[in-house]
Amino acid sequence: MTLTPTNYDNLVEGSKSLWIIQVYDSTEKYCHYFAQFWEDMVQQYGGFVKFGRVDVWTQTDMLSYLPYRFQVFPSIYFYHKGEIGLCSFDFQKPDSSIRRCLESQYKKNLIK
Repeated sequence: MTLTPTNYDNLVEGSKSLWIIQVYDSTEKYCHYFAQFWEDMVQQYGGFVKFGRVDVWTQTDMLSYLPYRFQVFPSIYFYHKGEIGLCSFDFQKPDSSIRRCLESQYKKNLIK
């Protein structure tokens, strides 16, 4: 799901769900390569957590909503009931990076 100034507060900040959010630059070659890994994770885990995306190249109006000033793309962060954090990312193993972040945050927040 593409996050916008119109839907961000309601969908993400107003949610009780765990959100995994990708921040990317649509002009970067690696972001295009990474897109398939992201879509696979959405298909696999979409029933358990929410996924959102922000393209910093075309959605400059979203920069003020992001919790960090991202300089490496793609970057991933999580949001859950006001808690925000970065997901570590290994560009050599993007699928396992997303999965590791998603699973650790899901388990952590499931216990709360």
